Amino acid sequence: MQVVRNNACQNKQSLPRLALVFSSSSEQMADLTGITRHAIVDDKLGLGEPLSMQTIQELLADLTGSLDRSQGNTKGNYQFIPSNVLLSSPSAITWYQPSREGMLWLQVGGERCGFQIRWPALVFNIQKGSARLSVAALETDERPTPENHVYDVPMPNCYHGGGFCLGSATLPREINFSTLPEIEACMYEALKTHSNNSQALADGSTPTAFWVGMDVERRKTGVIPTITASQMTRIGYLGDWIEQVASR
Repeated sequence: MQVVRNNACQNKQSLPRLALVFSSSSEQMADLTGITRHAIVDDKLGLGEPLSMQTIQELLADLTGSLDRSQGNTKGNYQFIPSNVLLSSPSAITWYQPSREGMLWLQVGGERCGFQIRWPALVFNIQKGSARLSVAALETDERPTPENHVYDVPMPNCYHGGGFCLGSATLPREINFSTLPEIEACMYEALKTHSNNSQALADGSTPTAFWVGMDVERRKTGVIPTITASQMTRIGYLGDWIEQVASR
């Protein structure tokens, strides 16, 4: 294949070096079947080398960095990593939050009701491309490792395995370290309307019924309700869970 140059934009310092070819089973890019990288020699495409999605992401990151440097723009090329971030890649961020006292907002009998509870420690995973949020519960407040157990979040709007229904909550347009608190707010502050995970609690009760019952006890004793690992449903190990939510 002959490579046509745009001479108005070419000079001795800027020549075509490689090309990415996107193959599709139809005219729609949604039907993408593969991407190959081709060296350009004497204005012709060389043989194609199939690329993985990870390689493409790394290549685009390198190209973006090169463009910024060529334009003298280094702002935004680096970010300090928050201490609670576990993993960060071009495609996703995984981080955790220790347990905390706060409000849980539930829809009970058609009304919005607030319950004062101690939230369990949570681990969050956000996929940047699809803006898909997954959340699991942790046993302790310590920084987790891949070998730590994770549990279904014992709250309404949470699915078995870590899926989460945003409901009326909205994720920020930009997914980066600075917007992690906004993402967390979708869990901590949004109204929970439906208990759709019958496996969330070890005793089989629904999350809504569980927390309503715990609030009755709080009013009697004055003790802010919490939940232990023995009351939650274990779903596996953190390392395996991260791989699973990334492949959904």
